[in-house]
Formats: sequence, C-alpha cells, structure tokens
Amino acid sequence: MHLISWYITHYDWGCEEGIHTGWAIVEADSNSEALLSVPPLIRDKARAVKLKKFSPEVIQSLHK
Repeated sequence: MHLISWYITHYDWGCEEGIHTGWAIVEADSNSEALLSVPPLIRDKARAVKLKKFSPEVIQSLHK
C-alpha cells in the first residue's frame, strides 16, 4: 500500500463538513512520540493532544 493511501485510510477526516483535517488516536509515551505518526511533510502543522477518560463522578466534583 502506498504511504499516502495508508494515512488516508487510517485517519478520520472532516472533509464532508468542509474541515480538511485528519484525526488519529494513537497510544504513545509522549506528544513528540505521537507526532511521529504524522507524515513528515505535514508534521510541523500537526499537534498532539493527550486524552483522558473521566467518570461522571469526577466531572461533577470538578464543577463544585
């Protein structure tokens, strides 16, 4: 499989909403490691965001 085809099929895209951006959820030890999954040609435009799941109880305690 061509490398560009791999990125197209392994990322989620917002193109149908007019947002020509791709998203991927990857497991990594750091933001810099996560960015290695982005093609080098556009890596300088990418950003990594650490995600975390919360329980309803934790959310409620944060809003008291």
